[in-house]
Amino acid sequence: MAKKFSLYFLFILLSQNFVKAQEKRILTLEEKQTAAVTVYSIFSQFVVTSKLQKQGLNGISEQQERLFLELFEPNAIVWDDLTPFDFPDKTEKNSKKTVEKLVADYKKYFPGGLIVRILKSNINFDNLADNDVRIVIQRNISGKYPGKYFITNEGAVLELVIKMSEDFTKGKITEIIKIVG
Repeated sequence: MAKKFSLYFLFILLSQNFVKAQEKRILTLEEKQTAAVTVYSIFSQFVVTSKLQKQGLNGISEQQERLFLELFEPNAIVWDDLTPFDFPDKTEKNSKKTVEKLVADYKKYFPGGLIVRILKSNINFDNLADNDVRIVIQRNISGKYPGKYFITNEGAVLELVIKMSEDFTKGKITEIIKIVG
């Protein structure tokens, strides 16, 4: 009896997963192309604006700050990878915070802006049918804190989570997760 019940239970579990697998949205080539263009645009904008300063200028640019924040959902949670530097009033190292708080900290600690180098990147479209795209990046950040320099040499590895619109023409970063670093 117990064996019959176990087999019946296993059959129910497997059939539910099979039904879910068959319900997964099948994307057209056009949808995939649209998503790729949108994600590339978001990532390019992230690379350009994440230093919060305009090319050739010293100091935080309000325009770059605004463009950077527009890439994110409001109150998106991001990893603070400025942790190797010991700020006098920093209570938590390796912390998560909202993107707005992160930008405020960048402005406070690095009024001259940052130098951000993307060392490697990999875009994962495996969950595109669920409107989810992930970009793994390895980056170095450097900047000048009054009287001191800050440099990350190890290259933190982070994952940007992007939630796409149903038609793949828009997307917002919802989270930045620390993987390594």
